[in-house]
Amino acid sequence: MISPLAYVDKESQIGENVTIHPFAYIDKDVVIGDNNVIMPYSSILRGARIGNNNTFYQGSIISAVPQDFKYNNEDTTVEIGDNNVFREYLKPPPLMEKHQLETETSSCKPPACRTTLTSGTTAL
Repeated sequence: MISPLAYVDKESQIGENVTIHPFAYIDKDVVIGDNNVIMPYSSILRGARIGNNNTFYQGSIISAVPQDFKYNNEDTTVEIGDNNVFREYLKPPPLMEKHQLETETSSCKPPACRTTLTSGTTAL
């Protein structure tokens, strides 16, 4: 279900059984897999690649422009795996180099929370 009060860019790709609540923002060049929940006031910005079964709570911002002095308006991507929970007002910190990162939250254990980051991406 996509709320008519949410903004979903026509260039984004939305999977099956995705719930997008009112006032969420989905930018262009975004790919969202199946069975995701995007709560109100969350922003999924350009370059986000999201797997399946993730939940983004109110106010989370995914794939924002890196806050790094070395950033020079390059295209960036964020790749999120499956079965993750992103709590309220989360804005992942930027990374400007190629990294592999494993994160652990209260709702999942690696490798389910593994996030692969490519050059110019944001860590989760």
